[in-house]
Amino acid sequence: MSGRLPERAAPEACHASGAPLELETADFPPPFSARMALPGEDVRRAAIRAARTGELGAADILWGFDGLKLEMVIVLEPDEPLEKAREMGD
Repeated sequence: MSGRLPERAAPEACHASGAPLELETADFPPPFSARMALPGEDVRRAAIRAARTGELGAADILWGFDGLKLEMVIVLEPDEPLEKAREMGD
């Protein structure tokens, strides 16, 4: 064994027809709730923005798929506000 990792298959090899992979929906078990990001949207930045405005909350998932790469952000919320958590850590 040479110690090298095997090369990744070309994306077209992942789909029997050679067509780009498509993913329009995603199902997650409770308590998760998922929604797809807009095409071309930076998933991480969009999730941060939506969490700050309250549009996304605990266990919400924002995801995006460009045919080759799946990106997913899971929003977490602490039980205690940041200031109280800092006090508890002291």
